[in-house]
Amino acid sequence: AASAISSLHVSSMNSSDLVNCLETLGHIPWPHGASTFIWRALRDKLTMFQDASLKPIKRDLMIQLKNLLPAVVREDSDLIDVTEDNIDGLSLIGKLLSEEDPTATLMERYLTENRKSAETPLTGTEAASLRQLLCGMTPGQWRTHVTGHNIGVLVTEYLSGLQCPVSDDTAQHLSSLLTSDDMYGSPSTWSTSDMLSVGWLASTLTPDQLVSVPAHAMEGLTGDAVKYFSGAQWLSLTGDQLTYLSPHAASFISVDKLMTNKSMTKMREIRAAVGEDPAVMEDMEKMMNDMMNDDSAAITSKPSLIIMIVLVLIKIIM
Repeated sequence: AASAISSLHVSSMNSSDLVNCLETLGHIPWPHGASTFIWRALRDKLTMFQDASLKPIKRDLMIQLKNLLPAVVREDSDLIDVTEDNIDGLSLIGKLLSEEDPTATLMERYLTENRKSAETPLTGTEAASLRQLLCGMTPGQWRTHVTGHNIGVLVTEYLSGLQCPVSDDTAQHLSSLLTSDDMYGSPSTWSTSDMLSVGWLASTLTPDQLVSVPAHAMEGLTGDAVKYFSGAQWLSLTGDQLTYLSPHAASFISVDKLMTNKSMTKMREIRAAVGEDPAVMEDMEKMMNDMMNDDSAAITSKPSLIIMIVLVLIKIIM
């Protein structure tokens, strides 16, 4: 019943009642779109949210607003107090944000306002708390704040569940940490549980590193990783590796990323890995048909080319 509350209901409430209901409203599992409208109604109704310079949304209020925090980040991140004293509240934001939510501005503010640098990098506790907000870091910030000193603490519980693409530079940095002797070592030695535990971080492996992973270990490859695979990464996988891919992971195959592929054999191997996902199957079938039509057109054009060459030679001889 509570989820039937609309922004009109919120706007019609008096301010004191609304303040008393903040925790209740914040703990309703709002749909993505509804949370934005509810937050806007709250912001416009309550004077506490009118002055961004006061940074009114601090730890306790973050805990109250909880499920509305992603909407706050999307709409009014300048209201959030990002000082380290509020890390418990910021950890909720890091946990609740999705791939679609902006992270760069809030992350930059956190690093700046808390004077984080190479001399005073993020602690393991901070990085673990910020979670999805880490996706807002620049390549240089990734190198500064995720290092050999804290990667072991962060991998399984925190970095493995991130959802974001990263630059080639960041991917190279993270994969070098991941494959160091102090961590998982060479991917050629990985087990299924290793692949499962690194989660999203598997998307940072190079094509050469991926192809070295034992085929059976690919059972542990997660959707969080493969959704960020490049075409080169997909095409590096062997037929044996693809047969071990779970249907859920295979459902994240992006046909757009396979457009540079010219091997029908490779397409058949990937098509077999897709399983029964209707949408991906349809896209794969269309792409394979287009490839076959292109091949047929190329074969058909060859006799015409030969005839032209013969005619030119005859003309030269005569």
